[in-house]
Amino acid sequence: MSKTTNIENWDKKALTVSDMTALFSVSRATIYRWSAAGFLPKPRKIGGSTRWLGSEVAAKYPEMLAGQAAA
Repeated sequence: MSKTTNIENWDKKALTVSDMTALFSVSRATIYRWSAAGFLPKPRKIGGSTRWLGSEVAAKYPEMLAGQAAA
């Protein structure tokens, strides 16, 4: 059974790798690979956990934010 991730208001929070995989519909490895290649913003360490700032992801991919508003 897969875990569902609530990514509502994703552009206003710190995203986990699970949030990112749900947002982009790709694997964990792809999220890390895209971050290393510069396709995604670099993740931050917050309290020892890896997080992507939703605002940085939204700035890089504004069409995703527009798609959320249309949904």
